[in-house]
Amino acid sequence: LDPKKLTAKEAADAMAFWIGKWENESVITRAGEAPVTGVGSFEIRWKEKGKSTQGAGTQKIGDGPEVKSLDEGEYDPGRGIFIRRSKQGDEQEQVTHKRYDPATRTYHDKLVSPELPRGIRMKSWLRVTGPDSATWSVEFFKQGKQDFSAKGEMKRVREDPSASQQKDGGKAEADKKLAAAEAEK
Repeated sequence: LDPKKLTAKEAADAMAFWIGKWENESVITRAGEAPVTGVGSFEIRWKEKGKSTQGAGTQKIGDGPEVKSLDEGEYDPGRGIFIRRSKQGDEQEQVTHKRYDPATRTYHDKLVSPELPRGIRMKSWLRVTGPDSATWSVEFFKQGKQDFSAKGEMKRVREDPSASQQKDGGKAEADKKLAAAEAEK
């Protein structure tokens, strides 16, 4: 699989899609265990507009603790891949190479660090399914048999302007009006 390399604009547009707040729901299955549900949320911002992103969030699997995560992403035009560095809790940083196919709006992932143990294979993808949604899947195979699977759905969290006004009792709106009135003097 070797989709074409993206132009700088295509890469920037692909990164821009992720800017904002997101919620994630997933089902995680380990061989021989009952599936558990995962929930999380994260926010991605520009680190350098059009060039790189950074994000932070939390994830909770089953009745386990909430784990914080950090994430940085950039596009390497020479190799035609997105490079994602992520860290969850106190786990080792992971580096993933993501090849994006604009025709199917799908990222195909390859974990490059840490190296997978011998006999373990990973299959991972993420597909944009709408203007505010995506689905994803990560599977690990041990000696050819599925050992772990996580599949999920992500939804963008749209800020309702009236909700933010209600949260602060209208203070931000009142401050704007006051500032506008001051400017007119």
